Amino acid sequence: MNELNIRSRDEGKFQELLKEDIVKLLLSVLYLANERNADKWMFLTEFSFLIHGIDDHDEFENIGELYKSLDTLISTCKKKLMGFSVQKDEADFLELMNEIVDFWGYEKIKTVYQQSLALHKYS
Repeated sequence: MNELNIRSRDEGKFQELLKEDIVKLLLSVLYLANERNADKWMFLTEFSFLIHGIDDHDEFENIGELYKSLDTLISTCKKKLMGFSVQKDEADFLELMNEIVDFWGYEKIKTVYQQSLALHKYS
């Protein structure tokens, strides 16, 4: 392809990016904004438990509030995604990504993932 002056896209960097936990988090929210999926919902709830330091789900008194707040986040994303054209509305899309991150808080997400990486590194 180089001989024909055709550039190829390096998809390896995209594949690596898709493995990142923060990307999995964002994609799970976006996926759930379009359709139900038990695995993605479980991932988000487990992440929320982790970020809030909840070890025993059965003992957590405000589990209904947590589910409701996740449902509100997903509904908000669904409304904002309707009619989006990523090419036209790139700034709006990036703002939505920031809203999703802000839902849990960037510093909390970063802390949880750093702890997770450290655990996997030494196990």
